[in-house]
Amino acid sequence: MNTTILLADNEVLMRDGLCAILEKEPGLQVVGTASTGRQALTLCKKLCPDLVLIGIEMQDLNGVDATRRIVTMDPKVKVIAISRHVERQFVLAMLEAGARGYLPTTATSEELLRAIRAVLGNQKYLSPAVAGLVVDSYTRREYLGDGSCRDLLTDREREILQLLAEGNSSHEIAQTLAIEKSTVDVHRKNISRKLNLHGVAELTKYAIREGLTG
Repeated sequence: MNTTILLADNEVLMRDGLCAILEKEPGLQVVGTASTGRQALTLCKKLCPDLVLIGIEMQDLNGVDATRRIVTMDPKVKVIAISRHVERQFVLAMLEAGARGYLPTTATSEELLRAIRAVLGNQKYLSPAVAGLVVDSYTRREYLGDGSCRDLLTDREREILQLLAEGNSSHEIAQTLAIEKSTVDVHRKNISRKLNLHGVAELTKYAIREGLTG
């Protein structure tokens, strides 16, 4: 039986490149592709893939929060992050969200397949390019409790912050999330208060720095 895979990344070239690699490998089947985090969630519900390869920078819902929702929705789904970000904060955020592996976009096709085999075998896989960061973080006890937005903000607040940083108005955010505009405004005030940031420009810079959006 083939292992079914969902590809989620905001870049068409990345999705096409991964698909080309995986289609040549016996036993692996790409069953869908997604360009946003929200689309990835929808396809996971519909397709029930065995494995999700996901990027971090995606519109609507970033890869970290999408991963958290995917593994909460179906703990059997295994997730591997593939990202140009190799900084400690991004690697730890993805692992905390439930990813079983982390690869930089510079990884070779051989390493990609090695990571897939490891994760499907119920192991975790960290590329050598990022493994040292994780070991160093645990050694120095630098977990996510360092003022990261994932500590300071709720899931809904992060979601609204990302949509706001991507240029959506409160009305558009309310429509996207199927909530009242007044609720969005309350969340915006709470976000500004918690982060001590005021104005869309400051919030957008923060969202980009924290990897919520590109």
